[in-house]
Amino acid sequence: MTLCRTHAIALCCAAIVLVMSPGAAQAEPMRAISAGGVHTCAVRVTGQALCWGWNKFGQLGTSSFANQSAPGNVRRLTDATAVSVGTSASCAIRTSGQAMCWGSEYLGDGTRASRRFPTPVKRLHDAVAITTNLFHSCAIRSGGRAVCWGSGGSSLGVGTGLRDRRAPAAVRGVDDAIAIGAGLFSTCALRSTGTVWCWGLNDDGEVGDGTTTRRWLPTPVQGLAGVSAIATGDYHVCAIVAAPGQVFCWGDNQYGQLGDGTRTRRLAPVPVIDLDDAVSLTASYGYTCAIRASRQAVCWGDNESGQLGNGTRAGSLVPTPVQGLTDAGTIDAASTHNCALRTSGEPVCWGDNEYGQLGDGTRHARLVPTAVAPAVREARRRQPPIHARSRRCGDLVRRAAFAVVVKGASCARAGRLIRRWNKTMPQRNGTGRVLGFYCRYRDLRHGAASVRCTGLRRRTISWRTESIY
Repeated sequence: MTLCRTHAIALCCAAIVLVMSPGAAQAEPMRAISAGGVHTCAVRVTGQALCWGWNKFGQLGTSSFANQSAPGNVRRLTDATAVSVGTSASCAIRTSGQAMCWGSEYLGDGTRASRRFPTPVKRLHDAVAITTNLFHSCAIRSGGRAVCWGSGGSSLGVGTGLRDRRAPAAVRGVDDAIAIGAGLFSTCALRSTGTVWCWGLNDDGEVGDGTTTRRWLPTPVQGLAGVSAIATGDYHVCAIVAAPGQVFCWGDNQYGQLGDGTRTRRLAPVPVIDLDDAVSLTASYGYTCAIRASRQAVCWGDNESGQLGNGTRAGSLVPTPVQGLTDAGTIDAASTHNCALRTSGEPVCWGDNEYGQLGDGTRHARLVPTAVAPAVREARRRQPPIHARSRRCGDLVRRAAFAVVVKGASCARAGRLIRRWNKTMPQRNGTGRVLGFYCRYRDLRHGAASVRCTGLRRRTISWRTESIY
């Protein structure tokens, strides 16, 4: 996985108390895990998605924008089979194949709106794989067709032009993909033929065609055949030939993330030193990790935050064992932290922990794998009832569990006031205009409603409700 950054608006949210689940010493087994920029998500064996870490944009999918240092349930996502995490957004696939995303911008729902809770990706109901990054996301449909969306220009693989895609668009010529990975400004797909095709910005040679020329359409990587797995970092890519097999990497090598013992950029694949039995790969900004056939995890490249998991902060130009992780089942790298599932399904994480992205209940960095804490549950504080002083308006909105005060053109809090703004509205008799107020509330149980009442006449003009859950 790779580093992503964006922005979002803040809302007034319900007061939340996080309570550790009783009686659990460690997190329950997971079926999938994904590490993003500074947050992490996982999927329970039951299908319930959980996230923890940084939450400024609602990318955790919980009921608030607060950061969490232990896993919390993603709202309305209890049947996930896979998950992929960026920094400001998260995506998952339901058992039905419907792709869901939440967080900030370019979520594939046809808009650029931020979403606090999982939202269906438009026209993507048959996804079998999904990947997300800073500017774009991609998926594979059940028939092998690759699709991408977002603000990525050439990284979308739809042809020339820099137009954004707010919903999935077919990648030109890739209809037999079996794996796909989104880099920062490029994308790669593994095809059923065992070849790797890449496209996008190519300043560091991440397309792997021996040049630094931008590629708007999928281009074959030089000299690779029989590939079984790929992993995309921000500016480099790696692949496994056969399984277990030799790892090859290409692209940027500033931190030794290509594993060839140098810091030299490579425009075409080169073999990683002493790694010919890999079964799984992951890559992020400046480093790469793999799982050997023995299930020993190894990492190489940048280690400033301890993300290599070798007990130090010293980088490595060649694969080095992750301490205590000899039973790795899966592994996923973020920009400065790393997470894995043991063969038992137990999640462990290590590296930077400034925002609680390791999920161990603290914000202390860890130089070796550390068990993720049990999930937390949310206990909502009950809001006191508030009565409407305008009878007609009160009668109307009580049906939606809300209330307003119209006297003095003010709004009473019912649940939690989200927004108040002035608007000029016509009187019911059509003569003249009066100044009214829109009052939008969020009820802790039932969702949200927008209620508008005149500020001068104490009568309801109109009302509507909308779900936010």
